[in-house]
Amino acid sequence: MRFQPKEPEKLPKEKSGLLTRPFSLKVDEVAAYFGFIPVESFLPGRQEREYAKELLGEEKEPMLFLDEDVAFVKKYISENWSALPHPLSLVSHSSFEKKKSLVSLRIMGISGSAGEALAIRTVVSLLNEIGHENLTIALSSIGDRESMGDFDRAVATFIRKNTPLMPLEIKKVVKENPLQLLTDKKYADSPFADRFPTTIASLSQNARTHLKEVIEYIEVMDIPYTLDPSLVAPRSCANHIIFEIRSEKGETLARGMRLSPLTKKMGAKRETPFLSVMVSSGTAKATRKKLPEPKFHFVQLGYSAKLLSLPLVEKLRGAGIPVVFHISRDKLVSQLAPEEKIPFLIIMGHKEALEKCVVIRDNETRAQECVPIAEATNYIKKVLKRGKI
Repeated sequence: MRFQPKEPEKLPKEKSGLLTRPFSLKVDEVAAYFGFIPVESFLPGRQEREYAKELLGEEKEPMLFLDEDVAFVKKYISENWSALPHPLSLVSHSSFEKKKSLVSLRIMGISGSAGEALAIRTVVSLLNEIGHENLTIALSSIGDRESMGDFDRAVATFIRKNTPLMPLEIKKVVKENPLQLLTDKKYADSPFADRFPTTIASLSQNARTHLKEVIEYIEVMDIPYTLDPSLVAPRSCANHIIFEIRSEKGETLARGMRLSPLTKKMGAKRETPFLSVMVSSGTAKATRKKLPEPKFHFVQLGYSAKLLSLPLVEKLRGAGIPVVFHISRDKLVSQLAPEEKIPFLIIMGHKEALEKCVVIRDNETRAQECVPIAEATNYIKKVLKRGKI
């Protein structure tokens, strides 16, 4: 299934070129704090559903709503959304479940670990807002092409050495789909399942670094997590990180993964970084609240500052203070877009990150103050009240 993009000049004249919609639910409001644009749903037709089944093939991993992602990528390519400013973060609602709201978050254009960090922070904040506490994250990775090749060789070696020792039931499973030993809980007590190779053990150096950085973001956000080798995804359309966010009772409330290979497979000129998350948000809560215009622009410089940025943004969100930020961008110029005329700057560089502080600057007077992160929210409230540093 391949789609040809339109020429850039045929894009809609609107600023986004997207079928945007007004806020309707509380989750839209939360997602918007983290830069997600509310858009209409991407509803799959028969063609998209059949192609999703084809992608899954023999693999039986839980890939809920892959057909929606196929419908989204089809739209992304055919409407030439690659010509729009990236990263492109979108939030939409699924129509498949009537009893509960299913929310889709999609991020295009962030190849590094900041993509997963942004998605996880957004989803956890969203779930906290609607009453879910004590959440945990289950995390795994299937890595890149090099990782997948090493994993295939490890599985082939394991099967060759252990087949003579396997009972008939396990032999049948291994013949049909070896990954069931990892993913199917009914084989959890089998000694062969316990010794079966994991994708994490086969990760390349680049894939290991990606996973390590995602873990560092999660640790800074102070969210409990576990590495779960049973989380895998079809390698025909997925790569790198897979994660689930679970309730205190162990119920899966959200599942996310990278589907970057799907973009090129469906006709994009090059593989585009694509992260997709499906969230079960329970009973939908309406909202009429309109976010105020942001008065602060948060700029982070260096990896240490990037790690600390999302916890600070979450504190500001909790205080009802919107802030513009670009976690995937590294350079100062790229973070300070010329069209964003915002009165105040929040700056965190490597030095500030080490000292756990931020610099608050008035863009008009150039007055600035260094404030501990723990006191930043209260200080920013005072700045908003008096209109100056």
